[in-house]
Amino acid sequence: MIKIKQILIVISIFSINILTAQNLVIDGCFDSFKKKIKYWEPQNLKYWYNPTKASPDLFTKYNKNPKFRDLKNKDGTQRAFCKEAYVGIAIYDINLDYREYIGTRLKDSLKKDSLYCISMFISLADKAKYATNAIGFLLTKEKIKYQYMTVLPYNSTKKRISKVVINDMEIWVEIKTWFRAKGGEQYLIIGNFENDKNTKLITIKKNRRSRDNFSYYYIDNISLYPINDTTECRCYKDEIVENKGIAKDSSQNIFNSEKIKQGESIVLKNVYFKINKSDLLPNSFAELNKLADYLKSNPAVKIEISGHTDNTGMETKNKELSKARAKSVYNYLLSKGVKKENIIYIGYGSSKPIADNSTEEGRSVNRRVEIKIL
Repeated sequence: MIKIKQILIVISIFSINILTAQNLVIDGCFDSFKKKIKYWEPQNLKYWYNPTKASPDLFTKYNKNPKFRDLKNKDGTQRAFCKEAYVGIAIYDINLDYREYIGTRLKDSLKKDSLYCISMFISLADKAKYATNAIGFLLTKEKIKYQYMTVLPYNSTKKRISKVVINDMEIWVEIKTWFRAKGGEQYLIIGNFENDKNTKLITIKKNRRSRDNFSYYYIDNISLYPINDTTECRCYKDEIVENKGIAKDSSQNIFNSEKIKQGESIVLKNVYFKINKSDLLPNSFAELNKLADYLKSNPAVKIEISGHTDNTGMETKNKELSKARAKSVYNYLLSKGVKKENIIYIGYGSSKPIADNSTEEGRSVNRRVEIKIL
C-alpha cells in the first residue's frame, strides 16, 4: 500500500510539472515582485508591464502601504488564490471611459492555426459598484505601449473570456475560453477591450461600500496553454445549466405558478457547479431558494432531481458526476427545510441527451440538472 501511494504521489507531481511546463504565461501568480514595495509600479513585477498610462494595482502582504495588502485593502478583502499576490484592475468607469490593463511576454510565440486555452481566476472587489462580463484578452506580435488611459484600439487576436457576468466577491471564480492562434503572437494583455456601449453591466444593489463608479476585479493564476480539442477548455458558462426550448425553463419563474404538471421535467437554468465537480457555487442559491420556497408552500408536491452530462469521457465517471451534482441540489433543499420524503435524486450520466452531442453547443445543453414532478 505504501509503495502504491508513493507511485501515485510521483505520478501526481509529474502531471503537475507537465501542466506547469505547458503554461506559456511565465508568472501567472504574480510572484516575481520585489519585497517591501510601496505601491503598484511596472518594475515591481519582473514579467509583467503596464501597457497604458492607466495603472493597475498589485496586492500583497509585503506591500508597505496597507491600502495594497492582499487580505484587506482599499477595495475590499481577499486572499491570494495561488501564492502571495494578485492584481486588481478597473474594467469600467462610468464617468471617464477609463480602462486598466496588464501585459506580459509569453514563453514562446503561438503557432499558426493551433488551439489554445486561456484561463484565470477572478473575484469582484467588495467596493465595486458594477459587475461585468467584459474581461478579455489581446494577443499581439509586438509589445504595445499606449499613451492614453482609454480602450486599447488594437484588432489583433482578442476575445472576451466569459459571457457570464461574474459577481462573486467571497470566492475566486475560474473563467476560461479557447481560441485559434493566427501565428506569431508573443504578448498577452488582459483587460476590457469593449467600448462603453458593448460593456454589459450589472449594478451591485445596496452596496454601501462602493468606492467609485468602477467595475473592479481582482485577478490571479493566469494560464495560457495548447489544447487538442475545444472540450479541453470548458468555460464557466459551460457549468451553467442551459436549455434551448426542449424542456421548461425555470428562469420563467415557473415555481410561482400553478402550471407545473405531474410527470413534467423542468431544467434548473441558473445552477452553477465547480468545473468537473459537484460543489454548488453561490450563484446557484437564488434559483434553489425559489425551488425550496415552492416545495415548502406545496407540501403535497414530490420531485425527482436528476443530473445529466454530455457524452465526453467515461460513462461511469459521467454517471458518478451527474449523481453527485443531483445530490448536492438535494442536500441544499434539505438544508432549507424541504422534507426529505418529498425529494429523491438520481444521476443519468449521458443516457438522456436533449441536444446533439456532436457539437459544443449541444454538449453544453446536455450538461444540466432537472426536476420532475412525481
